[in-house]
Amino acid sequence: MRITFRVSLVSLETGQNLMSEMVTSERSDAILYAAYQGDQGNIYPSNKLGGVHRLGKNKLAALLNARRAIVCRVRDGQHDRRSPLSLHTSPD
Repeated sequence: MRITFRVSLVSLETGQNLMSEMVTSERSDAILYAAYQGDQGNIYPSNKLGGVHRLGKNKLAALLNARRAIVCRVRDGQHDRRSPLSLHTSPD
């Protein structure tokens, strides 16, 4: 998601525009995980022919234990940080 907005500082006495700036913020995330309800030690990935692919076991284990929560990566100019996504609603 990308949002751009203009911030303006206007003098209440004169109405003069003292400062104006465009601010852009971008947030993104990518989640890749696998889910399995049974014993994770007993599940193996398959190869193209349908046989067991034992070398892929570690990759599958990593996917089974991967994070599932959405996290936003915020890029503001030179800053790049990750923070949990929070959705807020305000009462009317």
